[in-house]
Amino acid sequence: MLTPELLATLSRTYSEAFLRWCRAPGHCRTLAAFHARGEHRAANGDWIEFRLRLSDGVIAETGFSFEGRPVLLAAGEAVCQACVGLTVTSALAACTEEAIAAELGELPDSDCWSLAQVREALRACLLDALAVARHPWKGPYVK
Repeated sequence: MLTPELLATLSRTYSEAFLRWCRAPGHCRTLAAFHARGEHRAANGDWIEFRLRLSDGVIAETGFSFEGRPVLLAAGEAVCQACVGLTVTSALAACTEEAIAAELGELPDSDCWSLAQVREALRACLLDALAVARHPWKGPYVK
């Protein structure tokens, strides 16, 4: 997704752990059929949206789309990877800003807001998924 030139530029600021998430994003896609979605838009134009599919109360598949800073790509990938296989409530507890930052490695202070933005989009998505998890009869009605 990112060009080699952009990755080289990012390598001057970000750690190898961060770049690992940017090199081959596997979750940066839109799910055609999903059970829940959540987004967060910032005043500067950055936005991120998560979508997920549930299977028996467990997160079976995740995807996200974004526009803005590269930290949204890396954090979105890390969050999607961490959420698959968890229940909705355990995913909410596991994906804190501190946990995301630990996955990404050293980050500039200016990226702290982006991590909060990712967390809020994930929170909105998981709250939407909680309704499906609590009311299984809504499961067949994929959005």
